[in-house]
This record gives sequence, structure tokens and C-alpha cells, in this order.
Amino acid sequence: MADEERDGMIAGNRRRVMKVPDGREMSMRDGKVVAIFGLAALLASCGDAGTAPEPERSQPAKASTSKPNPFHDQLMKLSETDRGLTLRRAVQDNRGSCRRIVSSVYQEEYQGLRMWTLRCEGNRDWAIFVGAAGRVQVRSCGDNVKLGLPVCRFKGA
Repeated sequence: MADEERDGMIAGNRRRVMKVPDGREMSMRDGKVVAIFGLAALLASCGDAGTAPEPERSQPAKASTSKPNPFHDQLMKLSETDRGLTLRRAVQDNRGSCRRIVSSVYQEEYQGLRMWTLRCEGNRDWAIFVGAAGRVQVRSCGDNVKLGLPVCRFKGA
């Protein structure tokens, strides 16, 4: 697989790949990722009739070397509840546990990936890295330091 197709894969990520009819290699999890962000897009298009609009979220300035990331953009458009549910599903699809969402926050860009943090009940904290091609990598925040990844930060913590 070419480096540009790896979408910034980070340390400790082993994947099974398969060839698809057009000759590309595809991770066995890519199908789940497409489904997760397809759901996010569907939720974003529905809107919440009868609820007050959420205040506009301010986004950190993007570095000039940033490439567009439509999956991150879709997450930014979701309500806090829908975004948390989408991120929780990513955690669960990667064999993580999150019974109840406490908060979800966009943190930063890291090696071409957008890093989100998800705090779950019982201080189960997760870092979710979203690539421009829709690939998602999930790490326990406790493992980030050992793997040389950014430390998870939460508002008010």
C-alpha cells in the first residue's frame, strides 16, 4: 500500500487488508468506518426539529499544510449528542468500552489526522484519530504517552 494511502497510520496499528475489485488494498475495518461516518452524515442531514440550534463552534486555525478532511468536517457539524454517539461507536467497533458519554472534544491535528477525545463514564478516556480517507484509529488515552502520541486534554479537567 502506498504511503499516501496509509492515511497517517500511527504506532501499534496492525490491520488485515484485502484487495478490492479496482486493485486497491482496503482494511477489513474500512467497511465499518464507512458505515460509521455514513451514519454521521445521515444524522447531520436530519437536523433536530423542535430543538434550539446549538451555538456555533469555533475551530482552531488549520495549518497551511492541512489537507481537507470531510469526515472531520461532518463530525464538526453534528450536535454534541450525535457526535458523541458516532465517536462512541468508533470506540466500540475497535473493541473498546464506553457505556455512557460524558464529553467529546476536537483536540488537534496530528500527523495529518484529526484527533478527537471522548470521555466516558468511569473516566474511560479515548483518543480517536480521523483520517481524510475516513479511516479511524482509536487509542486509550492512557496509552498515548507510551506510543508517543499527544496527551488527551479535556475541558475543565
